[in-house]
Amino acid sequence: MSIQWKYSSPVEESEILAVAKKHNITLPTYLIQMILVGNNGSPTPKRFFYDNGCNEDVFKTLLSYNPRDVENVFSALEELQGMPSLYPFGNDPAGNFICLNASKVVLWKHETHEVSPVSDSVESFFEGLH
Repeated sequence: MSIQWKYSSPVEESEILAVAKKHNITLPTYLIQMILVGNNGSPTPKRFFYDNGCNEDVFKTLLSYNPRDVENVFSALEELQGMPSLYPFGNDPAGNFICLNASKVVLWKHETHEVSPVSDSVESFFEGLH
């Protein structure tokens, strides 16, 4: 399946790696490739399931590595302080974050701080968009 990105902006791989290193995380190569083509972009398709397929959500934006953009990885990481196991890479229209948690993808709900399972890997997350 091919993902199309709208409104994406350029980013250098070195910028992505610097943020990951600062937060002591090794990003999957697949995610780095997605960020390089979709930084700050909105994907099509954009729907995904979570809670073992019981619920559905919308992938609004791939978080930007440009601090001047409104929806950026820097402010998301700040909001997730105290939860070092979560690394945000996307959001939904309600302000929840799509995050890496080790090698898995989870949905962090900003109002309750609950974490719901989404996918066993970044690859399966993006492949499962519909």
